[in-house]
Amino acid sequence: MVAAHAGRPGEDVSAVSSEHRGIAGPLQVPSRMLMGPGPSNAHPRVLAAQTLPLLGHMHPSFFKIMDEIQGGLRYLFQTSSPYTLCISGTGHAGMEAVIANLLEPGDKILVGNNGIWGERVSDMAARFRAEVVQLRAPAGRTFSTAELKAALTQHRPAVLFLVQGESSTGAHQARARARGALGDGLGEACRAAGTLLVVDAVASLGGVPFLGDEWGVDAAYTGSQKCLSAPPGAAPLFLGERALAKLRGRASKPATYNLDLNLIGDYWGCTFFLMGPSKQFSNMTSGGRWAASLVYVGAIVATLVIAFTVKGIPGGVLVIVMIVLQFIAALWYCATYVPGGPELLAKCFGIKT
Repeated sequence: MVAAHAGRPGEDVSAVSSEHRGIAGPLQVPSRMLMGPGPSNAHPRVLAAQTLPLLGHMHPSFFKIMDEIQGGLRYLFQTSSPYTLCISGTGHAGMEAVIANLLEPGDKILVGNNGIWGERVSDMAARFRAEVVQLRAPAGRTFSTAELKAALTQHRPAVLFLVQGESSTGAHQARARARGALGDGLGEACRAAGTLLVVDAVASLGGVPFLGDEWGVDAAYTGSQKCLSAPPGAAPLFLGERALAKLRGRASKPATYNLDLNLIGDYWGCTFFLMGPSKQFSNMTSGGRWAASLVYVGAIVATLVIAFTVKGIPGGVLVIVMIVLQFIAALWYCATYVPGGPELLAKCFGIKT
């Protein structure tokens, strides 16, 4: 123990004890060919990227990287959803984020349980006070389309949960029609039942086909350290249009702050209308986007000019003029700069750009 010494005037600084300090040598990590479901070996280019300088999370260059990641994830999930992002955490974080945000207390979830991940999501959903109904199958077996559709008709759940790749047994909820499939009309059946189709693709995305939009998947998540062959610590996910409507129409806030997809989506700038102020400002003022920004600001200025120069215009008319001008500017911005913006405008407003 080193004797106490004086710090600033009038302050005693206690000594730091070395009694419990471990003596660490140089870090040595053996080379292994990792053949389990995950973690998996990372490509040298991926490992080299980890040696690059750190960036602040509000830096414009960081936002550009985030945009590129979103584009890559849309390709991986085969979705055009603007609500595609990464969560800091493992696959469990992705699972909990989807369950916590898409289920409210009292909602019913039908869990396809044929292994450990069905068990875990059942436990997790119950902790968020959902009504859990389990459709069980022996370990190693998958669910047929017929039995899934029958269960939907019987239970009418808010959410149907399936695991595409059950890593505890190796079972693959395949697309082959003979074995029952995510792509065999299940998405349409879920829509008819008013049910969200949620898929765990932690151990499968990147290893087997996953066609999010074509199969009618409403939400899916994965883990970076499985088939994607990246270091652990990121949980990519996406929400489709119906899942996003559920999230935005909740009667109460999600019972989690760190995994609240409203807040995370704001940071990722998933759509223009959901952007947080920081990401919105960065996107609107970088890379030639000043024009759209000026149009948006110009809408406000034009309304103010009209208000002060033209006499006798009712206040309600001015409000309507401002709303219309800002809406036009927002549509232009969405069509020009938001990933998936043209598709979003065509779907929501019938506007083709």
